[in-house]
Amino acid sequence: MEKDRLYFYKTNTYKIIGECHMKDSEKNWIEAVRYVDINSDYKGEFVRAKEQFENRFIPAVLRVGDKVMIISHGKFVGVTEVVDEMEEFVSLKQSIGDAPKTLTKEVNKQGYIMMHHHWEFYIYNETTCNARQIEFK
Repeated sequence: MEKDRLYFYKTNTYKIIGECHMKDSEKNWIEAVRYVDINSDYKGEFVRAKEQFENRFIPAVLRVGDKVMIISHGKFVGVTEVVDEMEEFVSLKQSIGDAPKTLTKEVNKQGYIMMHHHWEFYIYNETTCNARQIEFK
């Protein structure tokens, strides 16, 4: 996980401060993420399992390796990955039909990236899939 990267969870904005390990419910050591709420009066840090963090928190800006969900006419079409990052845009590994392969980097708190004609683009994780009633795999 990239240090200082910003993420959204519900209405809050969080910043990654590092990685660590924590014990899961079965007392096994797992990879975890340390993060802080950048707008809260509480200045302590939080720790969450890395996999859970990646599946629930929404990055504020797209980076190489992020997964993007493509929707057309309200229906899930597929998932692709960010492979290149420019100043204001990112390039996708592949696209579908006439959907653009270049997207804006900015992501809103609901995981929405942009729309082009009938093509919609969202971060692909558990949170965004659940909001759109799409099975997350």
